[in-house]
Amino acid sequence: MENINHQFQENIQLFVRGELNSDAQKQLFLQAAQDPEKAEELAFSVSLSRALQHQDMLAAKMVLSGVLAGESFPPPPTAQKPGSKWIIWMAGTVLLLLLSSGIYVFTNQSAFFPSENQQLSRAALRPLENVLFLPNNGPDLADLNQGMQAYDQQRYPEAAVLLEKYIQRHNDQSARVYLGIARLFSGKPDLAARALTEATQSAEPPVQEAARWYLALALLELNNLDAARTQLNLLPKDGIFGNDAQDLLNQLPTE
Repeated sequence: MENINHQFQENIQLFVRGELNSDAQKQLFLQAAQDPEKAEELAFSVSLSRALQHQDMLAAKMVLSGVLAGESFPPPPTAQKPGSKWIIWMAGTVLLLLLSSGIYVFTNQSAFFPSENQQLSRAALRPLENVLFLPNNGPDLADLNQGMQAYDQQRYPEAAVLLEKYIQRHNDQSARVYLGIARLFSGKPDLAARALTEATQSAEPPVQEAARWYLALALLELNNLDAARTQLNLLPKDGIFGNDAQDLLNQLPTE
């Protein structure tokens, strides 16, 4: 791993502490995907920090031993005494591990280690076509029109910002569904769930059903299995998402 650049290693440390912003995380994962050596370094650091978080020093020792074995460090010269540089290096490593157990805080980086629920959510997630009724003429629709244009072009973070501005002025449940979907595609399932929960109050069946379906996916992304199952069961079997809901229900983990 000696060829890993300093900036990449620094970003890994920020990542395992939960201090790396979403854009930098995407760049980090892209670099790891393009370079096996960087991917190994990232996976090692995450595994080590996870072990340290639980103060599982045995697990941390096993991870470190695996890396040391892979690095093929030369054995210390037989003529060296206990005060050799090799022993000092090893002592420093152990000390670093002990100190790290009180320093590193490993947060749930779902983008890198998705749970079973999250994997199911992402496999089922598809954009909803622009089929729900939205106003297409009248005053004060610039944010809506631009937001839906960004949505159709899959520029979801931009779409979410514009649609939220529109919804702050108009209680439009259809637009709220698209806002929730845009947030879900932007990696913000908590904010998506808020918008979609409100949209389930719509009196229009197509809007309500779409809101429930995507709310279920957002809840799965948040690992709220029971709430997701509830939303899926509320979807009519003969509705727009009926078949998809039944398929997903059959795949959900059993308790």
